Amino acid sequence: LYSATGASSNIFAGATTLSLNTWYMCSLVINRSAGQQILYINASTERTDAITTESTNHTGPAGIGFIIGAGSSGTQPLAARIGYGLVYNRTLTATEIGNIYNYTKTRFS
Repeated sequence: LYSATGASSNIFAGATTLSLNTWYMCSLVINRSAGQQILYINASTERTDAITTESTNHTGPAGIGFIIGAGSSGTQPLAARIGYGLVYNRTLTATEIGNIYNYTKTRFS
């Protein structure tokens, strides 16, 4: 996940190596009250970090704040299919992320 604000940028990635032809549920939770951003892969916490200016000010290319892929230049975009996208107006808990994963994993995996 790449986010940018003008000249500043942030790459927020986990350590898991993703396999080809395998379904994953990736979730990003931005918890402003706790000052944290949390990346989940298949409902497991992959990375937790402090919120950065780049993760909260969405002024990337063409008004897009986040880019899914391997870089900001567009030379390494995500080469995959996205089954669905969800955006919430509140912070989801780890339990809620787990419930969504358990509900959808049989549909896509």
